[in-house]
Parts: sequence; C-alpha cells; structure tokens
Amino acid sequence: MAFSSFPPELTLAIAERLGPFSSFDLAITCKAHWNLCNAQIQKHKRLFTENRVLDAQDSSWPHTNHILWDKLREILNDLNVGEYVRELNLPSSRAIYLDGDACHDFQLTDQSAKLPQEDIDHFAGAGQEFQHLLQSVDIGHGVPGPSEWDEWLLNGSSEPIIVMLVQHMPYLRSLRFTDLEVNHVFFGCLCAVAVAYNDPVLAPQLPFQHLTTVSVAHWDTEMSCHVEWCHCFCAIPSVRNFIASSMGGEARDGLVLPEELPKSNATELVFHNSRFETSAIEAIVSRTPLLEKLSYELAGATVAEEVLPMPKKDLEALVQHVGHSLQHLVFETPPYGDDFEDDIPRVSLRGFQKLKTLRIDWRLLWPADEMIPFDDEEVSGGGFYEEEEETTDSDFDVRSVLPASLEKLYFTGSFMEEEKELVKKIRDVPSEYTPLLKKIYIRDHSVSFQDEEVPGIYVNPLFTCLEGHGN
Repeated sequence: MAFSSFPPELTLAIAERLGPFSSFDLAITCKAHWNLCNAQIQKHKRLFTENRVLDAQDSSWPHTNHILWDKLREILNDLNVGEYVRELNLPSSRAIYLDGDACHDFQLTDQSAKLPQEDIDHFAGAGQEFQHLLQSVDIGHGVPGPSEWDEWLLNGSSEPIIVMLVQHMPYLRSLRFTDLEVNHVFFGCLCAVAVAYNDPVLAPQLPFQHLTTVSVAHWDTEMSCHVEWCHCFCAIPSVRNFIASSMGGEARDGLVLPEELPKSNATELVFHNSRFETSAIEAIVSRTPLLEKLSYELAGATVAEEVLPMPKKDLEALVQHVGHSLQHLVFETPPYGDDFEDDIPRVSLRGFQKLKTLRIDWRLLWPADEMIPFDDEEVSGGGFYEEEEETTDSDFDVRSVLPASLEKLYFTGSFMEEEKELVKKIRDVPSEYTPLLKKIYIRDHSVSFQDEEVPGIYVNPLFTCLEGHGN
C-alpha cells in the first residue's frame, strides 16, 4: 500500500509524531502532504526560532535569571525541544549558581539557595543513564559519582545542568563558553566523552554528534584556561573549528593525555592572547592532521608566567606536523616583554607544502649574524649551511626560508627605515625560492585591520565567537 494512499487523518497523525526534520521530509514528498502538514511545519519553524540559540547571559546582579535550569525543565518535559537548539552560549555573566551572589563555590553559604528536592530527583534521574555511561570510561577520575552529582545539584551549581543540557541537544553545532566554574563536573565529563569517542560502540550514544565550532575564554585578566580544553573538544569527530582566548599550559599536565584521545578532524585553530610551551603546540598539531588554518597570538607572561615561549621552535613543530596540510598561518608575537633567548637560532619554513598566506613577525625569520643564506644546492633540501665568516643582513633574502607555495606575505613588528628598505628591495626582484609570491607587505598602522591583504586574528570570522566572553 503506497504511503500517498493513506487517509489524511493517518498521515497527519504520523507527521505529528515525527521530529522536525522527518516531518519536513514527509511534507515535501508531494503537494498534498505539504498542504496537510503545513500547520505542523509552521509549528516547527516557530519552535526553531524560539530555541535555536540558548543564551545564558544575565546582565543583572545578583543573577536572578536561571535560564539553564528553566530550559532543562522544559526539555525534560518535552524532549523534542532540545532538537531545535543549535548554539549554546555560556558567558561569565551567566548565573553560575542558584545563589545569584555566588560566582565561585567558596562564596556559597548555609543560606545560599538550594535546588528543591523535586528538581534534584527529576534532574538526577534524567542524567543517571548518561552518568553511568561516562563512568564506564576509564580515565581514572573526573566523572562525579551519584552522591557527588546530587551534592552539586543540591548546591545549585550550573555544571551538572550544563552536562544534562548538552546530552539532550543532539543537533548542537556551536558551543561558546567562559571557563568560570566549569572545571569540576563539566570538564571531567567532557574528558570522558572525548575518550569514549575511541569506542565505536559508545560513540553513537555520546553528545556533540553535530558540534562543529567551539570557543573557550578565560574568565580572569590573569592566568589562563588550560590547553586540555583544546585537546578534548578537538577529539570530538565533528568539530572543525576551535578558538580560545587566554589559553596556556603544557602538554602533559592534565586529566587525560593527548595520545589517549582520537585524532582530530579540526581544520582551523585560533589562539588569541595565548601562551604555550612548545610541547603543548606539538601535542595539539600532532593530533590535527587535517589542519588548514592556524592563528596564534602569543601573549605576555600574565597569561602563563611559567611558560618560556620559543616561537621559532614552535614554527619548527608546525612544519614537522602540519607542513603537509597548512594553508594559512598567522603567527604574531608581543612587541615587548620577551627576548626568546632560549629559542633556537633559526628556522626554515620551506617544509610547508601548501602554505599560501603567512602573517608573521619579521624577527622570527631574519637570521642571526652568523647565519648566511641558502645557496642554489640547498633550496630543495630546506636546510642551512654555515661558514666561519659573518655576513650582513643585506646578504640575506628572507624568501630563502619561505615555502615555494607562498603567495602572500605580511610582516608585523617594528621596522627601522633600513629594514623597510631591505624588504622593499627584495620585493622588487623575483626569486626562484618563491615563484608564486607576488605580494609582500609591511604592517602599516594607518591601515585598518579590515583593509589588510593578509588579515590578522581580529578580523578572523571565528573571532566573533568570543564576543561577550572572557574578562
């Protein structure tokens, strides 16, 4: 019996039991079905408009708008509501606890608002199956047990609420958050989810199946959010874009090791005002074999005081691990505060096979006094050779350390007039090292970011994900 021959009442009853996508697929099968299901389609359209973005921002103080708790109640009463959510925004201005005066757990008192027992039972029951699933993943610790879970709920923490929300948002595509009070429950659960994606049996049951874009910012003006956020989110198979503000740390200082996680499918990474050990850079890019775009703005010591950055060594790691895939690189350093005295003396970028655009501090490419340029025999090998005698800067052609695929080069940093003239000089003469390089720019502070040929991190479309986040 053909579906089109069903009585209209039966077809409509079926459409009402379908989700928003399936009901639309049914409606477009023929004109009769479209007319019959039009009211249902309009309902889905309205619900999508109302629920597409869940923004937890609350500009009042004390925070009185318990958006996350209210939305979880709504979703648990009608699970279809979660299917409409595409973006979850968790700025630091959200209600962190039911007690609107508290932003940290140590600010809670005996008089702080508690979650009613009815809600505790409701929420705990809804999260029980997911909690058991995560506890089956052996990461040593991090996933709270039942009693600990109930305690966080009772104290009015938003962390277990966030965990249950993402569990019931199967089509979530964008997650934006500031790392204020998400390091106890939410972070441990995220680590377990990331590790669980290694298991083909567990993977279909996990959240974030359609998550493509993640942004995280640190809540304070000092210190940083940990690099492990990057490791875990990028290990989720659907994630393609990751952006962080004020991120720092070392590679092997965390709840899970990078090698315990699935390799990443991310194609773009953006690190604004961040500061990493080279080992952390290596741990990230060695797990992102498909990386095409990378933007890294090196921050000062206030972000990660213990980190001694070595940008040339970082660049060397990029060549080694993503030299086969990277097409766009922004690599900028602060104008003062770091002398990079422990860095390697020189670096060659000729190992990049597909790099087309490069924005970089010119100091990272210019040689020390003892370094001399490549000769013709060294072009293909990408290495340096040394002689005892010194050479002057004027002997050095920066294109000898640039990839042959490069099309646009943008130098940042402070230039003396002699240095500007040197760049202009090499710009006027073609080079066999870079046959495709037609445009070389020196940063001009009179030109707006939007008008620059090789835009920096602040013009990157992903940078808008950080709006309303951070300190």
